[in-house]
Amino acid sequence: MVCGSCGHAGSEPAIGFICLDCCAHEDGESCRTRDMFSYELTEEGAGLAQYGRSLLGGARQLLRFTELPLELVVALNSAAKRFNEESIPFTLLNIIYQNEREITAEHGARQFAQARDLFIENLRAALAPTDLLVKGQSYDFAMLKDVGLEKSKGELDRLSRNAQSTVRVDLGVKFQAFGPEDFS
Repeated sequence: MVCGSCGHAGSEPAIGFICLDCCAHEDGESCRTRDMFSYELTEEGAGLAQYGRSLLGGARQLLRFTELPLELVVALNSAAKRFNEESIPFTLLNIIYQNEREITAEHGARQFAQARDLFIENLRAALAPTDLLVKGQSYDFAMLKDVGLEKSKGELDRLSRNAQSTVRVDLGVKFQAFGPEDFS
């Protein structure tokens, strides 16, 4: 180690502190410590830590096309084109598993993956045959074709109940619905 001010060289670094008020020098091991501040994550911060940069605010989720599965991006483009040309509505559901961390800690990642797969299978059975269900990395997505945003919001509880009915653990499923106006 070489001091940038005086040029002293040594093989053992000396950790210490200098008071910014009186310029007193203290050895790092002889200084007393105390906590000056404590911090706690807000609900928004916890969501950001859990779901990444895609979380904006406490309740609104923004989707970034670079993070969506290719199959879903193609379906979204097609649905947007149909909406623009023929005013045929669609709804994209972002499926979030809020209890993933707790289930993984208590039962293991394999148990969570199996519960998620069963939920997806049940949800696929509850959707219309023309609807699309795509499994993503952290989230899953459902594209409800020919269904507007308001009508789909009324169906979310039913869909969630049906899909969760045979799943042994509570996945804490949360749907976030997006309509054509969210993609302009």
